[in-house]
Amino acid sequence: MRVRINGKHMELDGEASILSLVELKGINPESVVVEYNHEIPKREKWAEITLREGDNIEIVKFMGGG
Repeated sequence: MRVRINGKHMELDGEASILSLVELKGINPESVVVEYNHEIPKREKWAEITLREGDNIEIVKFMGGG
């Protein structure tokens, strides 16, 4: 299955959820916000949302600073 993540295409084998994708990329789910097809789902729902061919995902990590 091919999805777009932060503007780059990625091939995924089998089913994946938003949560499993974030974990696959080695990202702490608590440190990011995910936009899924132009919507921002609640973090509690990430495990329930199954990715499909052609989905668009943006993973945004916030950094502190001043």
